[in-house]
Amino acid sequence: MLRELRPDVILTQELCEVCAVAYGEVCNAVRVLDSDATVVSLEPTTLAGVLASIVRVGDLLDVRTRAERMVASLRARIDVVHAATARVPSRPGVLALEWIDPPFFGGHWVPAMIEAAGGRDVFGVAGARSMETTWESVAGAAPDVVVVMPCGLDRARTETELARTDLPEAWWALPAMRSGRVYAVDGSAFFSRPGPRLVDGVEILYEILHPDRVGRRHGESAWRPCRPVRS
Repeated sequence: MLRELRPDVILTQELCEVCAVAYGEVCNAVRVLDSDATVVSLEPTTLAGVLASIVRVGDLLDVRTRAERMVASLRARIDVVHAATARVPSRPGVLALEWIDPPFFGGHWVPAMIEAAGGRDVFGVAGARSMETTWESVAGAAPDVVVVMPCGLDRARTETELARTDLPEAWWALPAMRSGRVYAVDGSAFFSRPGPRLVDGVEILYEILHPDRVGRRHGESAWRPCRPVRS
């Protein structure tokens, strides 16, 4: 198919070899095909980096002005949320659960998304990788809110996986569980992938973290509260 398409530019990534076709595989395919396509690896690790990569693609495709307009629109949406949460009386502690068993907390751009939405990430550091943790550490962090966003899964599949997981005793004692503030989201669409829809993810987090300040704008396919039941 690559031979038939004869692309001028191929976009790939080196951020995660599990989630997408690896950079090395793409380069090997281009070499085998004796193609002169330009191979560009996009690997932003922060929210700002994702926006910058859009402009970079615009440059590659000779549509920089269009890319800049898109980025300006995305920045404006982030700024609206950031301004709305700048003076919130309290920032809830948030656990972004990027995998359930074993538990991984979200990294890269996710901590900045939480901060912009008026939360406080109890584990993640902006720009750093997501990392495996322990349920003992999760209990010690005592998150006020848990947002379950397994990499590559939509909201319905997330709820299925959460329901079938034998969750430890530490889970049931979390403040987020006791107050009913556990949410399943469409991680694949709005949190896992470094693209424009991360801005929707910021808006979704704002709806989740501060429902008293903003009405719901995203439907249940994007997010909804969930309460796992003990087996």
